[in-house]
Amino acid sequence: MPASEWFCALGTDVSPQIIAALADMAGWSAGLTLRHAGQSMVGLDGVMRFLRPVRADGRRLTAEAVFTEPAANLFVCDTKIRDADGQLVALHAGSLARLDAGQRTHPQRTESRRVLATLLFTDIVDSTGHAERLGDARWRALLEEHKLAVRREVSRCNGTEVDTAGDGFFVRFESPAQAIEAARAVRQAIARLGIEIRAGIHTGECELQGNTLAGMAVHIAARIQASARPSEILVSSTVKDLAVGSTVHFEDRGEKALKGVPDLWRLYAVVH
Repeated sequence: MPASEWFCALGTDVSPQIIAALADMAGWSAGLTLRHAGQSMVGLDGVMRFLRPVRADGRRLTAEAVFTEPAANLFVCDTKIRDADGQLVALHAGSLARLDAGQRTHPQRTESRRVLATLLFTDIVDSTGHAERLGDARWRALLEEHKLAVRREVSRCNGTEVDTAGDGFFVRFESPAQAIEAARAVRQAIARLGIEIRAGIHTGECELQGNTLAGMAVHIAARIQASARPSEILVSSTVKDLAVGSTVHFEDRGEKALKGVPDLWRLYAVVH
């Protein structure tokens, strides 16, 4: 490889990353000559030592890789980089393993399935204002209290925490009644900390992959939460219909367009 000025970073010397790439290419090229049909080479580790800077004088750098086999299908590679004058520039030592194709493990695809779930989204009202007023340390402490309170009430109502980011929670429940009870309890617990939340609840089919939920139902629940007023628990008409016969009372908030969701959605607020 020529010691070209194109391979310099900030100064007039060839970048160490370029020298390391040359050593890497030489090692892998030599290693591939040891591979038989139906086999592959897997890198295990490697250490690079740089001995002297290389001026970008246009002359050639040479890499030589030598392999030894201390054990069956295990190889140690020693690579030397020399400049045009034959001086050692860098040394690389690494190891590789030779595997039959059948020995390579392939990540198993996680099968997804459709499940019916009630989804609750919450976040803190005016979190930016609280952070500016309290300062970083006190705001972090308040957030920790908030998280403890939310998780305590979610656990009591048999909810499953799906995700949390910043001051928001995404929780899954088996029924609308559990989600509404949890949202009410969280609202009350958080009020004692001097902050308010807004909450959104929707029931629908989701795609379940491990503990992760995805799909339009998740998107709808998040948009309902974003439409809620401070201290309001806002639900979809689906949740209201499923709660028929319960002691929960709702107040009609009318039809709303939810960003990214087709059609208008009639929303209801849970009455205190």
